[in-house]
Amino acid sequence: MGKLVLYYDDVSPPVRSCMLLIKMLELDVEYKFVDLFRGGQLDKAFIDLNPNHTVPTLVHDELVITDSHLILMHLCEKFEKDSESEKLWPQEYGERIRVMNMLFFECSVLFRRDSEFLSGIVRGGFASVDLPLHERKLLEAYSMLESYLRRHKYMAGDYVSKAVTTRRASQAFDFKLNEALKRVKSQT
Repeated sequence: MGKLVLYYDDVSPPVRSCMLLIKMLELDVEYKFVDLFRGGQLDKAFIDLNPNHTVPTLVHDELVITDSHLILMHLCEKFEKDSESEKLWPQEYGERIRVMNMLFFECSVLFRRDSEFLSGIVRGGFASVDLPLHERKLLEAYSMLESYLRRHKYMAGDYVSKAVTTRRASQAFDFKLNEALKRVKSQT
């Protein structure tokens, strides 16, 4: 295995999803902290590495991967152990496309809307945020998610994909929302 280096700030949910998968795969990774609140992502050396100046950023030998979804896919494809009972990444084409579809739905709809709302609060304070607009956009996104969840037992199919599960490390989006809430309540 080549050297893995993860540039991170664990305040970022996408970073935490990658760190969770790295731990699940028991990979030896060098971690390099990028302090987002102090502008570490704007350091010249980091911008030279990643012009998007975003975390996570994974360096694996000559590869520089700057999107958390692609980092998850790369780690699953490259380092998954051969075990039918512990599949991280589906081998069957149609199943893999469903998982990728949900990963891209998460980044292009769910995360974007959530991020726009929270970024507005960070930049201008809570009073500056158009709450009705963001509430409408978030509820619309969750309605879309519920539509996907009605199609299968889990978000991307009829089994839990750990790649999708890790993507929302702090939320229960890989399970039907109502079932997830019941499980969480029963464990507290």
